[in-house]
Amino acid sequence: MVNIVRQHYNKHMGYDSAVTQFLEYMELEQNRSAKTIQNYSHYLTRLSDFAGDIKLTDIDEQMIRKWRLWLNRLGTNTSDELSKITQNYHLIALRSFLRFCAKRSWPALAPDKIELARTTRPQVTFLAGEELERLTAQPDISKVNGLRDRAIIELLFSSGLRISELVSLDRDHINLRRREFSVRGKGQKDRPIFISAEAADWIGKYLDKRQDNTKPLFIRYSGTKKVDLSGNYSRLTARSIQRMVARYAKLAGITKHVSPHTLRHCLRASTRISLPRGIISARDLYEGQTKNKVKSVVWQRGFQAVQTVDNKAAHHTSELVCIRAGGYEIECTPEHRLFTIGEQGIQEITAGGLVPGQYVAGVRKISQQSRHFYSPEVWRLLGYICGDGHVSLPRHGVLMTDKNIAYLEYYQQIIQGVFSKVSEIKPSKFSQSFTLVCYHMPLVKLCQKLGFDKGSQERRIPPQLFSSSEKAIAAFLGGFYDAEGNAGGQPCFFSANKELLKDIQMLLLRLGVHSHLYDRVRDVALPHNKKVIRHQMYWLHILYRPDQLRLQRLLPTLKIFSTNPRHVGEKVPAGPILNSLATKGLSQGKHLHSRRKDQQTLKYTRRYTSGQIIPTKDTLMRFYVRFKRMGLNDSRLNLLRQLASPTSAVKWFKVKSVEILQVDELVYDFAVPQTQNLITDGFISHNSFATDLLMNGADLRSVQAMLGHSNIATTQIYTHVTDPHLKEVHQKFHRKSSN
Repeated sequence: MVNIVRQHYNKHMGYDSAVTQFLEYMELEQNRSAKTIQNYSHYLTRLSDFAGDIKLTDIDEQMIRKWRLWLNRLGTNTSDELSKITQNYHLIALRSFLRFCAKRSWPALAPDKIELARTTRPQVTFLAGEELERLTAQPDISKVNGLRDRAIIELLFSSGLRISELVSLDRDHINLRRREFSVRGKGQKDRPIFISAEAADWIGKYLDKRQDNTKPLFIRYSGTKKVDLSGNYSRLTARSIQRMVARYAKLAGITKHVSPHTLRHCLRASTRISLPRGIISARDLYEGQTKNKVKSVVWQRGFQAVQTVDNKAAHHTSELVCIRAGGYEIECTPEHRLFTIGEQGIQEITAGGLVPGQYVAGVRKISQQSRHFYSPEVWRLLGYICGDGHVSLPRHGVLMTDKNIAYLEYYQQIIQGVFSKVSEIKPSKFSQSFTLVCYHMPLVKLCQKLGFDKGSQERRIPPQLFSSSEKAIAAFLGGFYDAEGNAGGQPCFFSANKELLKDIQMLLLRLGVHSHLYDRVRDVALPHNKKVIRHQMYWLHILYRPDQLRLQRLLPTLKIFSTNPRHVGEKVPAGPILNSLATKGLSQGKHLHSRRKDQQTLKYTRRYTSGQIIPTKDTLMRFYVRFKRMGLNDSRLNLLRQLASPTSAVKWFKVKSVEILQVDELVYDFAVPQTQNLITDGFISHNSFATDLLMNGADLRSVQAMLGHSNIATTQIYTHVTDPHLKEVHQKFHRKSSN
């Protein structure tokens, strides 16, 4: 009888009564802030404003649809309509309320029946490094309020604090010696905050100048003076800090909108960048008039996708780092970020913080769409001319020299077939070589158009080839290898032009072939006068058997090269994840070793979990299978399986050297808001993040906690990443801490 009465009561429960109980639940059980409860009350009241006195059972999909139309046409004091984001806030509140009803078995609409409206991603304003320096230089630090303002700007940039959290700080909240403290943010949740040494230094300078004993960390020096025991009468307001930042931005000549929130974001630069239809330099991408599309890696899915560059910036730098890893080379600012593997997954690491022996992420292959420019035969000829040809405009001819006359005869036939032009092969006057001479202006003009009329040290791969098909690229590389490749031994491309070889390296990546760039200084005796000269020589060595076999299959070359007879397998530096998962399993009474012989596929596991040996993909898959059989429940297992997959878009480069370069030149910033990475010289670079210490990985919840976001969707606007050791990460990755 009691249950029948309860069901009858629930069926006829009023909406307003249920909302009241929901708000009390938020206050008591969920401990939500008064502001959050006030907002939810406001959003939910708008449903009763629209529908009147209703019961829970009256709320159905038809009513929600009509309410959404009503909200869409509802104006405000400052606008004729509510924004889509504000409309979604109403729906989010209603879904939370319906979820509360479902927990209490009240008859109500299922919350998953309500879909949020599609909205555009918020445009985040980024400050280039040079702009940030100009901004911090504006306060007059000879005065105490100027010291205060400098300390505020440094703290905002260093910590990622919300403005509301900053104004509520007291002196005893912050530990300048340890450079850490806790704040209570949205939802009354505490989270740790770490600041840079420079920010701590400026706060210390400001406090040393203070003459008062009031509690607030930052106080005002104008306005009416009231006295109370707390000292809150002198505390700065959020609005005053907003005005202060905007004023200094204007003085610094920064035309973009700058707010305290902007100081939570700052980007750095890159060099060669992969596009959907080619490869372009960072300068050309920056100087382009349109919003460019770039190729990017989707970490969660393990493949490449096309993304839009939302923001561009350029600034001068006096220092670069040259990183050589996995045979590739990238030059960038010390603050530029690459990716590595940590305990919790894929994470960021600063270029300046790298040391030899570490691993960073690169791409297995550059996947691009293609266009047709010239036939493979023409590209084959152009590859040979690029490597060992001379274009003479005065003579209206192209000259190619080689010791092997058979090579020249082969290209003589190509010229005859493509251009219907008869060319001549003559013995060289200065060496035991032969020269193929072709006097044909269409060929000369084509070489001039593609830049092959320049000296050998100035030649680069033309943009047309970067945008061409893999077949065309293979043909060009076949011609270049005929001119500058190694015969007999393992495959190598040679040149004295480093930038040209780095371009060749990107072409090889288009084919999915990895190469290692090396250099040495050698002495060469000139053939005509025997004079010995010393010059720098570079070569691309295709080192591993899978790449050699792929090159052998794809490259149409006249030269024969050997292949490495054995290959241990591709390595993945997943030791930190393996160690963390093994430790977690052990804490649950689960061990990697098994008594069953059919499951004893792993031996000496400690060598891999300790980092003593880097596991191959096959070994990593065995770890994954063993963890699954142990019954271990962890989201990182999905990442482990992805890392072990032979089709993964990511390849891991072992750092060989990190060299500091003193320069005075422009570097470039690009913001890729969705995936927040782009492909640069074969490396995967991070170019957009929330706070200056973001890490990229599998678990988004930790970053959500660091930034104090109540809704994980808010965090997704800025990042995809995790951080188990927040202080260590901050010290390691923050721009100013790394100096």
